[in-house]
Amino acid sequence: MKISIPHLRETMNKLKPGLSQRGIVEGLNNFMFTGETLSSYNDRISISFPFSTDFQCSVNSDEIYQVVSRLTSPEGELWFDNDQLLLTTEGTKLGVAANKDEKMLEILQTINSRDITDWKPCPRDLTKGLSLCSFSASRDMTQRFLSTICIKNSYILSSDNLRISRFIMENSIENQILLPISSSEKLENYDIVEFSVREGWAHFKVLEGGIFSTRTIFEDYPDVDCFFEGKGEKITLPKGLLRVLDSVTIFAEGIFDIDKTIELIFTKGKLICKSSKETGWIETEIFLPYKGKEVMIIINPVFLKQILEKTTEISIFENKVLFKAENFSHVMALCL
Repeated sequence: MKISIPHLRETMNKLKPGLSQRGIVEGLNNFMFTGETLSSYNDRISISFPFSTDFQCSVNSDEIYQVVSRLTSPEGELWFDNDQLLLTTEGTKLGVAANKDEKMLEILQTINSRDITDWKPCPRDLTKGLSLCSFSASRDMTQRFLSTICIKNSYILSSDNLRISRFIMENSIENQILLPISSSEKLENYDIVEFSVREGWAHFKVLEGGIFSTRTIFEDYPDVDCFFEGKGEKITLPKGLLRVLDSVTIFAEGIFDIDKTIELIFTKGKLICKSSKETGWIETEIFLPYKGKEVMIIINPVFLKQILEKTTEISIFENKVLFKAENFSHVMALCL
């Protein structure tokens, strides 16, 4: 059958987040031609995009993608024969070992069923919220709900127990969805228009017609509203702080990033950044049009740098710092 090579290449690119990077379990690093779609599945994520063929087969993604990504021909012939996926273009003939993995095709049919009828509109700013909140979720998958992004009502929430991020979407959703952070970070790169939740999976319809499906986590996400309440000292951090943090962090005490601390001293007309450890110390002053009473906080510089890339508006409380930017808020615990 004739196919468009650019279309095949673009579809394969969209399926990459659904491929296994470890290659331990056979079939989880494969592209699967189902007859109606081209799909990928790694036991946590399944992605499918429309791609019609007159055959069904499963083929390892590595070698075929390396060839397809380099082809310059606009079209070619693609077919399955004698346990091989065959592709010919002008000047190139390719044969790659393939098989009819009926078990995997059955799994895909169950997960990415095109018969889903309970699609609901996605808030337009869903992926924006996922992108803003993902940095503060724990990467330790044993941390239960802390290793997820929670989508609940109009909120998107994330936390690693040291900081909390919250994004308020334009519209609400009825379901509570807990997405593993590893899935959420991939989902935010797609244009999502609709969603459906059922049987331990969340399905997201992509603007180009594909379906991104991810396993969900069964946990009760705690109420975190109280952490965003209260009135504190409001300050706009200077733009130069982001650059200064690179130097100050070098002398921050702590072996691991999560343990590092620096001092920030807000005093009239300036912000003083300090850090010290056995091998040395550093102190840097930055101009700041601050007129309030002197305030000193101890904070993690790695976490601070991550949030400064999103907002510089803060409120300082006794044991926390609250950052705000439009519909996004972030609370960071102070190191006491």
